[in-house]
Amino acid sequence: MLRLCLACLKGTFKTDATKKPKTIDMVVKEVRNDGKTIVGIYEQDGDTLKWCAAEPGTTERPTELSSGDRSKRLFVTLRREKK
Repeated sequence: MLRLCLACLKGTFKTDATKKPKTIDMVVKEVRNDGKTIVGIYEQDGDTLKWCAAEPGTTERPTELSSGDRSKRLFVTLRREKK
C-alpha cells in the first residue's frame, strides 16, 4: 500500500494536456522524497480533478485512473468548493 501525505507534499507540477491520457508529473520538494518525480495521469471535468500517480521515483506511468487493493498507485479525486 502506498502511503503518502498530500497535505505534507510540496513540489512543482508539469502537465501535458496533448497526451492521451493527459499526463502530470510532480518533482517533490520535501525531505523524504526530495528530488524524486511522481509520474501520473489526470482528467479534469468542470470543478472535478482526478489524479492517478505512481509511487515517488517510479518511472512507470499509470495508464488508467484507478488503484486496486494491492496497487502502489495513488488515486485522488479533488473537487473545487463552491462559494
